[in-house]
Amino acid sequence: MAHRTHPERFSNRTWTPATHRETELARRQGTIVQVYEAWHTGAGTFVDINALGRQSEGPDEVPVGDLGLDENCYIHFGPEQGGWLSKSKDVYVDGMYLNRQEFKGRSGYFLTLVTDQVMPTVNAPLEDARIACGWIDSDLSIDDAMTLLGLWGESSIVDSARRFEIEFLVGQAISTVATTVSAAPRFAPGYH
Repeated sequence: MAHRTHPERFSNRTWTPATHRETELARRQGTIVQVYEAWHTGAGTFVDINALGRQSEGPDEVPVGDLGLDENCYIHFGPEQGGWLSKSKDVYVDGMYLNRQEFKGRSGYFLTLVTDQVMPTVNAPLEDARIACGWIDSDLSIDDAMTLLGLWGESSIVDSARRFEIEFLVGQAISTVATTVSAAPRFAPGYH
């Protein structure tokens, strides 16, 4: 991989988010700190979607809860998957964290998309805080979950003209990981 992945970039963090999250940036930094720590301390699994041989054609009709996904997972996309936020192709979705979490008494996954840049700047904390979050219900199919996904966070992701393509990429990645893991758990290429 040409660029370090989000977990690799984030593991060397020297800043801490503001205690009182008074700004939007401080709130996003606080959220990604919590997401990363949940993934890291929960022995999170790293999956490089580019190394998986079998690609899904799209979001499956299988319920999310039946997919056999790990409690904490990071699915790496990189620029190879084409999750560009704009036509200028400078910022892309690097990957997503999936953390199993209940919401309003229902089981599901908290999903956090994170970005990277083709030409990273020295302003890494701002770049690493570019996130969008959502929650997917375990009882819904991946296809339905993507249709109902209410992303919130960085406007460059949430309001992207390519949001449909990004959500399709997310659903396709979840389907691919689940299909590969169920076929050869823990032995699939790209699965760490």
